[in-house]
Amino acid sequence: MVLHLERRVGYMLGQTHRKVAAELGARFRPYDMTIEQWGVLFRLVEEEGINQKGLAERCGKDQPTLTRIVQHLLRKGWVERRTCEQDRRAYRLAVTDAGRSIVDQLIPIEQEYIAQVMAGFSSDEEQHLLQQLQRIQDNSAAAEKERLAAAIKGSGTKK
Repeated sequence: MVLHLERRVGYMLGQTHRKVAAELGARFRPYDMTIEQWGVLFRLVEEEGINQKGLAERCGKDQPTLTRIVQHLLRKGWVERRTCEQDRRAYRLAVTDAGRSIVDQLIPIEQEYIAQVMAGFSSDEEQHLLQQLQRIQDNSAAAEKERLAAAIKGSGTKK
């Protein structure tokens, strides 16, 4: 049996992600922004005032990784912590004016690159691709949940 990696969905998803992330990272580097920081900062702009746990979930990152990214954003002055009104022990993350400014500068750079990547795709094709990618993410999350449930069930029966 002859296998071709280029015909494997997982391989192609990974390769595409690495190429896009590397090029976008190179375009963001002069602004002292990494791809990981961009994703977190952009999510914060979308969901102002979210707590760090919620942000980790929304970004698909574990707590230690997100904490490291947030620390970088805090040091750069792009994000700040604000005390939660409902629970004075908790805090929420907010984008600063400097953070909004850097996002405003980088959005056109991202849009230009994504337009290059999507050259030749119609608007309908782009929307269809986004729907397919969302379905892959949903199926992956369901498979992970199933695996974890099976592992929990299996660990209870071992002696």
